[in-house]
Amino acid sequence: MSWLMAKSFGLHRIAWIGIAALLLAAGIYWLQAREEADDKANQEIGAQGQREGDLRKTIERAETANEAAENIKRDPDARRDGCLRHSRTPENC
Repeated sequence: MSWLMAKSFGLHRIAWIGIAALLLAAGIYWLQAREEADDKANQEIGAQGQREGDLRKTIERAETANEAAENIKRDPDARRDGCLRHSRTPENC
């Protein structure tokens, strides 16, 4: 009888250890899934900030270009300088 009880006690112990291992594995899997979701969210936040900064720079550069174009339209010296800078035949400026 004692051999049977010892064997039964060993099986119960193995079952409890198996259950504990499964719970531990499930907890680790859950934590990893949460961490990956947080990483993706943080990457999207960073990308959104980068896009906003890039758009801001694009607008600033467009405004600068528009101001330069207006300056060339109004100032004959600036118009001639631009022509000389970009023309293949500077004598036509």
